[in-house]
Amino acid sequence: MFSLFGFVGQNLYNIAFEKPEPLEGSKEQEQRENIFQRFAKRKWSPFSVLTDQQYEDMLNEKLLRLDAEISLIDDRIADLKVKEKEWAVAESEKKA
Repeated sequence: MFSLFGFVGQNLYNIAFEKPEPLEGSKEQEQRENIFQRFAKRKWSPFSVLTDQQYEDMLNEKLLRLDAEISLIDDRIADLKVKEKEWAVAESEKKA
């Protein structure tokens, strides 16, 4: 029974990823894709292959977002320090 499953599975795989073999020594031979790259190129695949430039752009966008969040937090901290000083002055005036 397991042999039958293996046979059917292998044939389905061969049909799904059937591709003509490139000539030896050609550029197609050198740039042969592995199974993960072929899987990522399918339109039903939840994954995609990114170029180095796309990945770098994506990381730069994330860094920019983090820098913006850090600057907002720094502004909040500065406002809280000012309010703390004002509160300390108001408390010292109440005691006096």
